[in-house]
Amino acid sequence: MDSITISGTEIKFTFEDAEVLEVKSFLKSDVQGDGSVSGGIGSLSVDTKHSMINRIWVKTSNGNETLLELGDITLRKGQKIRIIYASTDETAPVLSLIVNQSAGEHWYPCNANKLLMHFGIDKTMQSIVIATLIALIGFSLGGLGIVIAAVIILYGYKVQSSKLADSKKLAPFMESLAQKSY
Repeated sequence: MDSITISGTEIKFTFEDAEVLEVKSFLKSDVQGDGSVSGGIGSLSVDTKHSMINRIWVKTSNGNETLLELGDITLRKGQKIRIIYASTDETAPVLSLIVNQSAGEHWYPCNANKLLMHFGIDKTMQSIVIATLIALIGFSLGGLGIVIAAVIILYGYKVQSSKLADSKKLAPFMESLAQKSY
């Protein structure tokens, strides 16, 4: 097990070695439409998105057979892979990295940014909303309120900047896990 601490939260990475038993690929199409009629004139818009889904049966080193459903990933029957999961003390493991040891390739089903959001570490949007509310309250109070709001926003910016710098360590850490797994 490897781990890294980001903004006070320890993220633990565990792995399973496996062999690919079977790969089936499917094309998934999502179609959404919208339309309206006004004064006898109508409009219609249709949006179609296609994505590849791979259903991959693997047999782990402990003998269990597991189904993985992944997006754009290329694996063949018989290849040796390493499946890496990320978790915290409060969360269940999340599939974060697949390393194809046979072909020397790796993929991030859940990359560093997605992991930070999943574990509640990246709260950038919450910080922006809170800073905006504080600024509005400060401006509505006038003189002293503006000064207090400015101090709180600057402090929040400093805290957020240190968290951002901390979170930038996760992607290189995950890349090092991939490289160690070949």
